[in-house]
Amino acid sequence: MDSPESIRKRIEQLPQGNLTRKTIKGHTYTYLQWREGSKVRSRVVREKELPAVKRLIAERNCLERRLKTMQEMDGEEEVFNLDVYTGEELNLMCSGVSAWRERRVCGDVRAYLRSSEPRVWVMYGLRRTGKSTALLHAIA
Repeated sequence: MDSPESIRKRIEQLPQGNLTRKTIKGHTYTYLQWREGSKVRSRVVREKELPAVKRLIAERNCLERRLKTMQEMDGEEEVFNLDVYTGEELNLMCSGVSAWRERRVCGDVRAYLRSSEPRVWVMYGLRRTGKSTALLHAIA
């Protein structure tokens, strides 16, 4: 796991603030807004750079939450580590198992994932029996 100092250094390299959209005379513009002391600063974000800026802001928010959690724990033993994948990262993970044989449990997992009720799925078993592969097949 990264040290708090390395997380702080990475946060300093990332843009701060939030994205806002404003419509002026029928044209929509996206702005990156942040606060410097008591002043609010902003700059226009072009459409072609918008996905990269969104990703960097999300990374900064994630690192800030991680740093805050680390400071709150301060000396306590870490109980778990959670990585969240969405969008293109999740698609890339799922594409790796497409050529593999589908596990028997995939149908059950798919049916569970399609359900609209809020629930929690816990899958456990021996090491290297295909739990992650089954889940990735069901997501794909």
